Amino acid sequence: MAMNIESQGGTGVARLRVKSCPKRRLIAQDILAEIKTSDLGPGDRLPSMETLARRYSVSIRTVHQALEELEGLGYLRKFHGAGTFVLGRHQPMTPAETVVVCMESQAHTFSELFGEIMRHLHERQMTAVAVEPSHSDVSTTLLRIRHSGALCYLLHASVSFPFSVFTEPAMGCPRVIAFVSWHSDVEWPGLFRVLSDFPTGGRMVADMLWERGHRNVLVLGTGTDEVLIGQPSARGFFAGVSFAEHWTEVGGKWQFMRSREDASCNSGVTLDAERLLKILSAEDAPTAIVGTRDVEVWQAQQILSACRPSLLSRIERIGYYDTPWSRSADPPFSTVSLSLPAMADAAMTILDALRVGRDPPRKTILIEPTLVIRDQNISPRRGDIAQ
Repeated sequence: MAMNIESQGGTGVARLRVKSCPKRRLIAQDILAEIKTSDLGPGDRLPSMETLARRYSVSIRTVHQALEELEGLGYLRKFHGAGTFVLGRHQPMTPAETVVVCMESQAHTFSELFGEIMRHLHERQMTAVAVEPSHSDVSTTLLRIRHSGALCYLLHASVSFPFSVFTEPAMGCPRVIAFVSWHSDVEWPGLFRVLSDFPTGGRMVADMLWERGHRNVLVLGTGTDEVLIGQPSARGFFAGVSFAEHWTEVGGKWQFMRSREDASCNSGVTLDAERLLKILSAEDAPTAIVGTRDVEVWQAQQILSACRPSLLSRIERIGYYDTPWSRSADPPFSTVSLSLPAMADAAMTILDALRVGRDPPRKTILIEPTLVIRDQNISPRRGDIAQ
């Protein structure tokens, strides 16, 4: 609050002057005052922690604690690689064009995409409300916006949220632009999709590994991927169908190792290290690892580096999405890359058409991926190379 800080001349630096209250609490109160007076609105990005630390003449750790406090109260939300944004649930809803942005904050791909989306919405001067992809958060926010009379759109990226919720009468079947919804058969006139061309990505990976002499690969993924592997009709998923089918067609061997979703793990995924090492140390062991996401490959690489570094010199690794997991790994590994700006542009093409009352040209827009090959100095074993 204003009473908690004082300006230092023309330096633009605010110093906390109430000593009886923790500095982090005073910073939190000051930011909260800006939110409640609408100086910071829904979807606005806060200055960086470094900037706030200079503004209040405190450490970055103190700023981090203040933002964590406001995030815990539901006023802010941090997106890795994109920044900290103001949530909209505590703001009065007014009739306007509102976009609810529902994305998983811990997923690198979604957090980077979030930054692109928010930039577009700010350029269009639309109100953006960020929510967590949980049933209660999304449903409550959509109902409040609907009752306010606002024209509402939803940009959605979550592999776990039940799409059937949007068809409930209370929801009014909102216009939804979804980035990941291959797992859902739910359809309604207002649902549009922006998807990666998974079959093309899968074939790219299979062809590259085959040309490099690999004949036996290990596919890593979550339980969702395992279900799709057993359903050939569910075409379109990278490792679950398009890669595995194509790899089998060309004559390669493969096996699937399921990873576990783990909220306590900083990567969100846990691999069975003992089983991984056993598979990769067998006489007829796979010579390549393919992940349905970059994070599975990154974690496998961490396990190998710590427990069996010699295996890294003969096992090629390739993931999906080209996130910081792959780019900052040591050594970095190859990935199928999605153009996040292209995905954001496609979503805005749909949104711009809806805003003027036109039907978007397509219900589903496929974004063609590219293959980013990073030299890992891998030499497949002689027995795995076709003669």
